[in-house]
Amino acid sequence: MRSETIAFRRWWWIMPIAFITYSLAYLDRANFGFATAAGMAKDLNITPARESLIGALFFLGYFFFQIPCGVYAERRSAKKLVFVSLILWGACATLTGIVTSSGWLIVIRFALGVVEAAVELCLNLGDGVNQAANLASSTTSIPSRNLAPLTAFGNWF
Repeated sequence: MRSETIAFRRWWWIMPIAFITYSLAYLDRANFGFATAAGMAKDLNITPARESLIGALFFLGYFFFQIPCGVYAERRSAKKLVFVSLILWGACATLTGIVTSSGWLIVIRFALGVVEAAVELCLNLGDGVNQAANLASSTTSIPSRNLAPLTAFGNWF
């Protein structure tokens, strides 16, 4: 009975963090489209072909680095990977707003894909969720039957 209470309390810590993270990930994927519509392409002299490249590079970084990030998280530490990735994610997202050339925007969008791949992967893996839950509460892990709601929540995005 006590472990069920601990697991329930952990969800009150984990679900808001997961919701905010997934919401920011969605905004991060879409922010270039919003910025382009608001005039960023005109300000940086981005051609339609380069605009498509910039949009695709985010997903290429995401695609190519999801497996290496997963290997690192499994062999080393998912907590450290998420910690470093979230800091880099915030830095790259901030740099996107103050970029002054399309060349730097290309680099930043690719880097955003790389760091978001690490965060999304660790949140979708049970190991990352267990480690986040251990940080939020006691040292016992969440039973696997209680991981389904967060995994399902993550698959919506």
